[in-house]
Amino acid sequence: MVVAVYFKTIEQLLGDSKLILDKTVDFKEFSSDEGMVSGRLLFLGGYVLTFMEYIQTGKERPKYRFNFSDGKVNIHF
Repeated sequence: MVVAVYFKTIEQLLGDSKLILDKTVDFKEFSSDEGMVSGRLLFLGGYVLTFMEYIQTGKERPKYRFNFSDGKVNIHF
């Protein structure tokens, strides 16, 4: 899969969600098969997901990190 297509899929899924109140997402395309997406999603109830995913086409193990917290900044995972 070309990274640009993957990014468009993410944008569409996030845009269609009725659970997300606010979002900040940054897409960086290093080449046609390598990129990174990072951001912050604010959900109903004040829950926040911060995330980063490094994508390289053909790699079986993508690199990622995420934190999910409540409105009081208590991290759940």
